[in-house]
Amino acid sequence: MEFCYSGSILSSNTILDDELIQRLAMANLAFGRLTYRLWREHGICLRTKIKIYHIVVLTLLLYACETWMLYQCHIKQLENFHLCCLRSTYNIKWQDRIPNTEVLEGCQIPGIESMMIRTQLH
Repeated sequence: MEFCYSGSILSSNTILDDELIQRLAMANLAFGRLTYRLWREHGICLRTKIKIYHIVVLTLLLYACETWMLYQCHIKQLENFHLCCLRSTYNIKWQDRIPNTEVLEGCQIPGIESMMIRTQLH
């Protein structure tokens, strides 16, 4: 049995797959809607783009993550989405062969796992 409450899917079992699929879809939709007006706009500085990404996309992605009990495969899904969005925002192609650590440092934003741990500890 499952139902939606305040934007989260609550279910009688403890499996978070449906919740993560919904969170990833909502964050992807928000990111996609801002593609041409923000991410590919050359007149907006990277710092502003990262702040908007953090406010809009990460807020949707990590909503209610304090209650999640994640496995490594879930964290990997979230981290892949996060880095894909940052690479797109930073205009980095996979052919450039820039490591994930450099992308995170260049954008001055932590990884998903550290953000979730910080949120859960609050």
